[in-house]
Amino acid sequence: MRTKYWLAWPLLALLGLVAPMPHAGAQAPAAFARVQTPARGQLAAFFVAEGDYVQRGQLLIKLEGAGGAVYVRAPSAGRIRFVRPLPGGALAAYAPLATIEVPAPAAQLAHRD
Repeated sequence: MRTKYWLAWPLLALLGLVAPMPHAGAQAPAAFARVQTPARGQLAAFFVAEGDYVQRGQLLIKLEGAGGAVYVRAPSAGRIRFVRPLPGGALAAYAPLATIEVPAPAAQLAHRD
């Protein structure tokens, strides 16, 4: 049964019913890293915007909490895809703040200068 499916794959791809068959040089899909609040607080500032490319450890967000200011840094290099809360809003601990699209390893090596 599997053999018949693999033989029909090119035809199904031409009809748009399946994705084209990956080839040996295909790039791995991107992964996503979630950025979240380390503690409860109020969002004071975003230092990046959606679509910006960030480096690992780059300053992303400033939170104001009961213990003072808390800064959130990028857990990995990649492109900011989704920024969720608005500045000035109160946030619970571990609330999602942003999503970083982490490129495949080959793309990371090519992006370095």
